[in-house]
Amino acid sequence: SSSYKTLALMTAAAKAIEEKKYDTALAMYDQVIAERAAKPLFRDLAIVQKVNVSLDHGKDLKADDLLKEIDAVAANDKSPWVGQGLMARAVVKAHLAKDIKGAIGDLELIKQKKDLPASLRQRAQALIDTYQLKGQS
Repeated sequence: SSSYKTLALMTAAAKAIEEKKYDTALAMYDQVIAERAAKPLFRDLAIVQKVNVSLDHGKDLKADDLLKEIDAVAANDKSPWVGQGLMARAVVKAHLAKDIKGAIGDLELIKQKKDLPASLRQRAQALIDTYQLKGQS
């Protein structure tokens, strides 16, 4: 079934990351994202993971490409990964697009969503504080 294939790809991607084979992991996330039959739950997680791995280990990153990809999750309140999507989008905005104001806007959205874990809201506040200091320097 497609769920089994999706889970196998997600598991293999996680193993590839453990083995520091980041290009392999990114290719597997791309397969999940492209898989029409994949459940949105897994596709959204694959998008978040792909963007995070790209930020940490990717080469020749383009802010626009990553933003286009993560927007699908960050803008979808029905996704269980919306908080992580907003967090990833904020980091792309701050570090690649040099859009501190946009990043803080996404982090403020995380803080307003009371259904998100407190730890995620606290991380959002910590990044807001960091980015505000950066903006003043």
